[in-house]
Amino acid sequence: EAHPHSFSRATVVQADLVGFTKFASAVAPNKVVEMISSLFTKFDELSDQYEIYKVETIGDAYMAAQAGPPLTIKYSPRSVVEFGLAVVRETHEWSHRS
Repeated sequence: EAHPHSFSRATVVQADLVGFTKFASAVAPNKVVEMISSLFTKFDELSDQYEIYKVETIGDAYMAAQAGPPLTIKYSPRSVVEFGLAVVRETHEWSHRS
């Protein structure tokens, strides 16, 4: 049974890969899964590094947040912004490798 929590403050980041749906329709499904998995694995590593909680992934969207206990140990909007910028950098590098 899920137990909802209430937070007085939270900072949420969402990343959506522009053009990915069109790209994915032209590539073999196993290649799409492989590519998105490699990118989201890096996002997961970044979320650990910046102490951001990964909320979920839906298709090519990645959502993460920080809100303090019990969701995350600390609450720092700056960390979430830095995480978001790191996600943009990683996506840029990934797009040039793929």
